[in-house]
Amino acid sequence: MKLEQLEIAKGIHVNRAQMLSILQTALERGEGRFALAAGEEWLNIYPYDLHVEYLRAAALAQDGKRKMALQILMRLVELDPEFIEAQAQILKLSRRVQAELAEKARSAQTVLENATAVPNDIALWAQHLLRAQMAYAKQDFQEAEGHVQSALRAEPGSPLPAITHIRVARKLEFSWMAIDKLIELYRSQWPETLHFKLMDAESMVESGREDEAVELLHECAALDITGQVAKRIWGEDFRFQSLWAQELSLPLKVSIPASVTAGLGWNNLKSGQALVTEKRGVLVNHAMSKAKSKGEAYPVDLLDNQPETPLDLESLTTETSLDLSLNADTRFPSFVVLTSKEALKQKYGRNAFNEIDAAIRHLITSTSALPNWDASMVYIDDADSLRRYQVTPADASNPWQIKNLIADLDESLRTQGE
Repeated sequence: MKLEQLEIAKGIHVNRAQMLSILQTALERGEGRFALAAGEEWLNIYPYDLHVEYLRAAALAQDGKRKMALQILMRLVELDPEFIEAQAQILKLSRRVQAELAEKARSAQTVLENATAVPNDIALWAQHLLRAQMAYAKQDFQEAEGHVQSALRAEPGSPLPAITHIRVARKLEFSWMAIDKLIELYRSQWPETLHFKLMDAESMVESGREDEAVELLHECAALDITGQVAKRIWGEDFRFQSLWAQELSLPLKVSIPASVTAGLGWNNLKSGQALVTEKRGVLVNHAMSKAKSKGEAYPVDLLDNQPETPLDLESLTTETSLDLSLNADTRFPSFVVLTSKEALKQKYGRNAFNEIDAAIRHLITSTSALPNWDASMVYIDDADSLRRYQVTPADASNPWQIKNLIADLDESLRTQGE
């Protein structure tokens, strides 16, 4: 039977595999704005789903918001430098505008693709690391270790050689203490990289520091809710898996465009399967009422969800006669979240801080996705957070320093037209 390509309205319940298929198909069909909305909805419930974040960045790039896309992608490879799709997307977006970043991403991508020959036009560290990988594949771990050391001496600016170094050290049967020291060293050098946090947690368990290990594993789970990095290190059925979410699904509250349903094959269903209908824009299944009466499962859940009214930052007003005049000085409006990292940690503890940090970062990327806004997160006492603005950290207990920091931050944003 032949069906027209019709839109599926909100209410369909999707699991993670289906969501990934929907987002990928939307990007392939040029439905970037739908992919943004759907990805945003998923990330509101499941922040730091790294692959959904990657697809959302691709949607932003498709929508012309390359700066915002790069910010997300850079955060992803900071957490997971072996995320090859993210490295490839960084290369694609930065090739013409940020040559140094593009070169770094190209070197990382070449390494992660396990090239069988060593190109001479990639970074020196990447050339050494490729040779280390080739020796590793031949199980010549001594030779691999020598190439890794050469890669590390080449000042890579990437944690990839350090990750390989620990793998080689395990194959060479370094002592537990020696490997623990390597993990400690590399975690201090790459504090955001999940590989070293996870390895450190495993080392803590082996040394009897279970409480510290569980706290660190919870932190890792908050930053990678599907365990993407953990599975790469330990395999699909790793022993700490119970700390990660197992079943991810939600009722999708945005309508799926007809071009996407067609790409998914949802408009070519046979009799007895879910059919698309124009009536109320919902899925109707010929066998649904019969199945439901028998207590059987049916393929699509129809959920009666009331529409939500999203916050529209462009409609912000005051109750006074003062007009915000966001574009009065021709600067692009920027939403800035300003807080103290140390104060949050002291007040709420490390685990809660990680959740707060993830929520703030998600708010920033969500706001940045709006057509007429940029957004930034600033920890006033964290040098890494302030580096892009060339602003000096402030003492969180000193109001005058904070005031000066805000003034400096405003001037830095002004130079960027914000």
